[in-house]
Amino acid sequence: MINSNALKSVLIMQGHNIEWLAEELGYTRANMYKKLSGETKITLNEVMQIRKILDLSDEQTKEIFFA
Repeated sequence: MINSNALKSVLIMQGHNIEWLAEELGYTRANMYKKLSGETKITLNEVMQIRKILDLSDEQTKEIFFA
């Protein structure tokens, strides 16, 4: 499951929000929130896309997706 608070924190620090990230990934807002809540699984490919979009460090990636 995604650490949504950590992800939201990174987004806020970069001046973005969940809706922006959903748009960058080509997802609907509802689909993005399902991924954040764990209702639908996030794939490794999606993790890598988010990491690239947000320029996440290894530590941030671990905290958000693998904690």
